[in-house]
Amino acid sequence: MSENPLKWTCDTVENELRSKGYNHLKTAARGSHIVIYTELTEQFPWVLAKW
Repeated sequence: MSENPLKWTCDTVENELRSKGYNHLKTAARGSHIVIYTELTEQFPWVLAKW
């Protein structure tokens, strides 16, 4: 499987956060975690969601 199995979860998280008004959003799967980057990065350098 060439694609990270968490990729679909990243997309789901991105869509959910976009619907709540977060901008400049990017997610990346890192092992068993999903790292979420938003405009709040200055306040919260990282947001980790463990799935």
